[in-house]
Amino acid sequence: MKKVKLTFPWIALLLLLTTAGLFLIAGNPQLITFYSIPPQWLDFNYLVAVFAAVSLITLWDIRRFYRQRKVYETIINDLFQAKKQLQNKAHTFSSHSDRLKLFISDRLLEYIQYDEKFLHFKNIAAEVRHNGVICFDKVQTALTATITQLENSKDKNTATITAESYYDALSSMRYLWDLLDLSTTDNIALHIGNYLCECEEYYVQSLMQAEPALPFPVTYKAHKVLIDCLLPLVDKPEQLSAIAENLNEETFFYQDSLFSISLNGRIEFLGNDNHFRLLAENLINNAQFYCRKKGATKQQASISIALDGDEKHGKLIIYNRGQTIAENTIGKIFQLGYSTRRKKENHGKGLGLYFVNSIVQGYEGQITVVNIENQIDTYSIRIETESGDIITELVDITLMDNQPLMMIRDNDQPLAQLEWKMKGTLRSIEVFSKQHNKTATFTDITQGNQRFLDPDAQGKFHIPNWLITISKHRRHNTVSFAPLDRHGVQFCVTLPTAKARLDYSEAMGNELETENYQNIIALEERFKG
Repeated sequence: MKKVKLTFPWIALLLLLTTAGLFLIAGNPQLITFYSIPPQWLDFNYLVAVFAAVSLITLWDIRRFYRQRKVYETIINDLFQAKKQLQNKAHTFSSHSDRLKLFISDRLLEYIQYDEKFLHFKNIAAEVRHNGVICFDKVQTALTATITQLENSKDKNTATITAESYYDALSSMRYLWDLLDLSTTDNIALHIGNYLCECEEYYVQSLMQAEPALPFPVTYKAHKVLIDCLLPLVDKPEQLSAIAENLNEETFFYQDSLFSISLNGRIEFLGNDNHFRLLAENLINNAQFYCRKKGATKQQASISIALDGDEKHGKLIIYNRGQTIAENTIGKIFQLGYSTRRKKENHGKGLGLYFVNSIVQGYEGQITVVNIENQIDTYSIRIETESGDIITELVDITLMDNQPLMMIRDNDQPLAQLEWKMKGTLRSIEVFSKQHNKTATFTDITQGNQRFLDPDAQGKFHIPNWLITISKHRRHNTVSFAPLDRHGVQFCVTLPTAKARLDYSEAMGNELETENYQNIIALEERFKG
């Protein structure tokens, strides 16, 4: 703030008093003689000049005083305004602090109540686990005894059919118990980790002994668990089941109106298959929900599931078309109680992805979430008939409202689909992608209606970018090309295989490259020596 010094007009006052005294002496001859005033001071013109000079100095001093006072008044007004604003802020912050105190007190009461409910829930969970073990043992014993009697029955055909139903019931009971066991344990990841440690001992015995006597299965094929999850959901369960039965260690494919499935038969995990089943079911159910939401149920809407990997790691990838996840939300979806389903008619409980993340942590694996977006590209389409007729078209893919549309030559309007009518038998269709620098060629064209999807969108994991449809008519064939809306969400789960669990460096990745791990390796080398 600018500092200003306010001074009274003393100069003008002193000059006025002096001038008044001079004029008083000039009017009294006795005073002139007494004070010995020079005669030139009493000259009229001199007196007029003195009076004029004193008047000017007085006016200047008075003007200076009023200017200083005006500046002071402005400063005082600013001080009052600042004080007033400060008082208003003090009142505002005071009310905010009162509200904050009330808010904190309410939340503390809620947390206190939550802690009480949590302790009550833990007591209930402990009671459920205790009684659940007893009930499960009784049901499992009864079902096992019944299955044994049926297997020893004389009527083998009826006994086999009945035994299969009891096997299903026993499997369902085991899955129910494993789900109850996980949901009531204090730490799911630690619980699974302890179970895997126990399985490792039996797995080593099975590798060292020709016919080991294991108390329970310690490994499982991942593709069989996924097939059990998918059989009630696919359009052709018999076809999927038949393909799975003939599968050895190869990769097989299945596709219907909703699912595109690619499973590798070599992936084997250690532990309880029901834990992996719970993980897969939650991800598949989540994908189904968002794939069938309004705005995502289109002709090409589907769920892609891929299981692949090597001897060290198995990778499960599940992708669904539809709504993507906000970037600021991806880090929250695995929290207990957090759900992206906010609608009243279908509000999520925030448990599914929490279970998934806990199981992955128990396996010492990794899970990632990626939003898949539509991409711009340029395609060169070539269609040839047996008679030698050739059609070529250059298509640019653009995005409008995040939807892929096509732009072609001599047409300024974006198109969702292109159609060509051709006479004669089709010989081949070629589609060249400029972005991927690859050509997809289709020559196995039959006489019926056909659909061809982009075969090389993401290698083994299939998210097609386009669709070709061939419609057969009496006199001509209609070939249509359409870009597909592929934006959605992809979950990728990576878990160490059973063989990798025996080697800590392979099972845990680079996270164990620490001083403690190096000490373990050094100790191991000494024992080997």
